[in-house]
Amino acid sequence: MRSLADFNYGDELVRAMKDRLPEGVNLAHTLMDILCLGKESVYRRLRGEVPFTFNEVVFLAKHFNISLDGIMGEKVSNGAMFNLQLVDSENEYRNYFEMLNYYYNIFSYVAKDPASEMNIACNIIPYALYPSYNYLTRYRLCRWLYHNDRLTLPSTLENLEMPRKLIEMQEKMADSIKNINSVSFIFDCNVLKSYIREVEYFCALKVISAEDVRNMKKELLQLLDELERLAIDGHNNLGKQVSVYLSNLDFESTYGYAERDNFQICFFKVHLINSFDSQQKLICDAQKSWIRALKRHSTLISQSAEAERIKFFAEHRKLVNSIKPDPDGIP
Repeated sequence: MRSLADFNYGDELVRAMKDRLPEGVNLAHTLMDILCLGKESVYRRLRGEVPFTFNEVVFLAKHFNISLDGIMGEKVSNGAMFNLQLVDSENEYRNYFEMLNYYYNIFSYVAKDPASEMNIACNIIPYALYPSYNYLTRYRLCRWLYHNDRLTLPSTLENLEMPRKLIEMQEKMADSIKNINSVSFIFDCNVLKSYIREVEYFCALKVISAEDVRNMKKELLQLLDELERLAIDGHNNLGKQVSVYLSNLDFESTYGYAERDNFQICFFKVHLINSFDSQQKLICDAQKSWIRALKRHSTLISQSAEAERIKFFAEHRKLVNSIKPDPDGIP
């Protein structure tokens, strides 16, 4: 049986760091800056003459968004390893920003490969589609705050103060997905029904105002217009392929995977805005296989199945227009 000493984790770490650096950026100079080490100390580590310390490995893995199970876990365990991106309700904006930045770096790295691919099975509106929509974005965060007992909330979504850098990071994260070569959305057949019921419920509780709901209706209709254009064209405004599927099955959650040459990641949405992910091959392959199976039970409406596409968007526009902005049911 091979021991841990037989595995050269330093080589795996160096390879992963090189993959994540922009073209033309020198790894040695980068490590000198972030580890505060001299030139010779860095080069001894890169040549394998001196091993990276445990603290250095952990720090570098976090800095470059490298999965430790990718360079170590699969070789020492048959178990699965996951990374939980949890937003702490005590420091929600800072933690939310860090979570978005984490996925922005990963998806930007994936998008650099011209053969990159991403698949998302959605039982809610996928986050990648709505950072440019002011009220939908604010509602997402507002309902999370309410669920975490932040009962003192602004009277309207417009008054929910969001740091500018957080808004910009949301847009950057969405743009990183738009740059991926091929993206597939597989929609649960009830993707909007539960969302609409929830909006009306929170309006009745006075968590959001009737004016908020009217503005959200406008943005939902705009989002459906955008999604329909994507389905008709089969690509986004950057020329990247976009495929839209309608599932005949319900999903218990929203989950997906993304991959490029020598890299893959799968992710699962939990607790409204939190998520956990894994870069372990065993888990990613299982996720990929599951989503491929879902596609067999779905109808592709991108540049095809025109009748099904027209019906889907007509039904969902009708659902959005049926939202009652106040408990008395006045439109």
